[in-house]
Amino acid sequence: MYFAKKYKTIIFAIIIVFLTSCTPQKRLTRLLHRHSYLTYNDTVFHEKKIITSGIWLDTTFIINSFKIPEYPDLLFVQDTFIIRDERIKGSLILDANRLKLSLKQEPDTIRVPVPEYRTRYVTNQNEKKQPNTLLVALIVAGIYSVLLSLIAIKRR
Repeated sequence: MYFAKKYKTIIFAIIIVFLTSCTPQKRLTRLLHRHSYLTYNDTVFHEKKIITSGIWLDTTFIINSFKIPEYPDLLFVQDTFIIRDERIKGSLILDANRLKLSLKQEPDTIRVPVPEYRTRYVTNQNEKKQPNTLLVALIVAGIYSVLLSLIAIKRR
């Protein structure tokens, strides 16, 4: 009786070890390690939004004399230069004794593509699923045992 309990305990421990040692994650890892062609690296791009703050620059320079050395008789009295772009608006104004610079950039949203690297798995959806060999063997063994039982019953 003691030996039967001991063997039951050993068999129970072996069954527990077999059931817990082979998790699906371990099986998948082992499969992918053995068959590396089942995976491939893929790059997916996502857009990331970056919001820039607005810039405002307004400054004035006082000029005592603004003369060009090549043209000593020429004196600038007033001139205006205006920049207009999609994002930047500016002006440069020259008066008799001052130079005024004014720039303004509106806040903007910039979209930048950011790569994300993923591991993809090769799948073949046209492939027919193979029946489980253990299940087929159990069904065949069951049919065989039923047939043997029927034959044994008829002989009695």
